[in-house]
Amino acid sequence: MFIQSSGFVPTWGLHNEGKSLQLVDKCLGDSINVSQVIRLIHVDLLCVQRHPKDRPTMTSVILMLGGEGPLPSPKEPGFYIGENMQDTPQSSRYY
Repeated sequence: MFIQSSGFVPTWGLHNEGKSLQLVDKCLGDSINVSQVIRLIHVDLLCVQRHPKDRPTMTSVILMLGGEGPLPSPKEPGFYIGENMQDTPQSSRYY
């Protein structure tokens, strides 16, 4: 997850909506490589999947970040809070 001044941003939700670039600070402007940023966010989500067995090894992460091939679809992160944090009891938000 990326932190902004208003709190946590639901990275998982934005990724699923095809809006991953909303996670990038606007001050970076045109200095970013869009395809690399989207790939980084995708790999990030692979690394925080709920079940450790689903997460890539560090060797795989390095290869994925350095490559251009297709990536597996990430599964829901283990710590995904969702949009309605106030509606969810504190004890059931984390797995």
